Amino acid sequence: MLIFDYMSWRTIYIKNDQNMRVENNSLIVTGDQEKLKFYIKDIDTIIIDNTRTNISIPAIIELNKENIPIIINNRSHDPSSLILNLSGHHNPLKNFNMQLELSLRDKQRVWKQIIIQKIINQKNLLTDLKNKINLSKDDLEKMKIYLKKVNQGDTKNMEAVAAKFYFKKLFGIYHYFVRRDDNPINGALNYGYKILASRISSSLVKFGLNPTIGFKHKDQLNYFNLTYDLIEPFRPLIDWIVYENNELIQNDHLELIIRIRLVKVLSLDVVIDGKVTKVRHAIDIMIKSIISFLENKKENLLLPELHLPLNLREKEKNELQGIPF
Repeated sequence: MLIFDYMSWRTIYIKNDQNMRVENNSLIVTGDQEKLKFYIKDIDTIIIDNTRTNISIPAIIELNKENIPIIINNRSHDPSSLILNLSGHHNPLKNFNMQLELSLRDKQRVWKQIIIQKIINQKNLLTDLKNKINLSKDDLEKMKIYLKKVNQGDTKNMEAVAAKFYFKKLFGIYHYFVRRDDNPINGALNYGYKILASRISSSLVKFGLNPTIGFKHKDQLNYFNLTYDLIEPFRPLIDWIVYENNELIQNDHLELIIRIRLVKVLSLDVVIDGKVTKVRHAIDIMIKSIISFLENKKENLLLPELHLPLNLREKEKNELQGIPF
């Protein structure tokens, strides 16, 4: 079991079979040779990365009360299930109605902001890595041009145009890299995106928004349309972690060390509303700003900006139990 501590918030990553129960407002995790106790209010996220762990129903209920997402990975270590609280807000109907009543024009305004910030973050990441990926001034100018062409609703689909160019530059070592291909790099990217999506979905429910009703995404079979609208400006953080570890990503089996580094995205720094904060807190700030927008239709969204220079390999405590970073 791995525990990541950041400013008193804990992400608990269960990599071996354990038993989980509650006792006196605490989560008790026991295995063959260990018994650990965590005050529930200090837990941010739980990831169960094996198929042998047992978690009691009372534990799920108590964790749900605190809006703590429980992510369950399948046998391939891919996040496949998410347990969320369905009654975490005092007035969800009000927010639900505001989501339904939002005009197409306002949805397009929001989507433009989201895509602009996503492309800015992509451009900033390429700039930060320019000495490693042989980025030219012309390349940066292209990203700036894509930014200028984003219109209301991004009807010109500059998001896709910028993404195609961006991924070609970022993973240029793979000459025929295509984002939708079935390959180890995309597998790692998808793993990281799912970790972010789980945290965003949990925050949406906590603040009384319906993850199904998106601004842009509107797949009738997708319960997380809004989640995948809001993940966009955060994606470059995952892209960067995968880039920095591409030499370790050689096959479809994603090594534990890579999964751990991707999970730690929730504790990376970003800038939002002019302040440096952790991704997990930035998600809450962003969603609160969405509610403000739904209420008055005037304010711009608060969206995350990459905090550069990026630094993944921070000094570790004892959380990785000897795994080298």
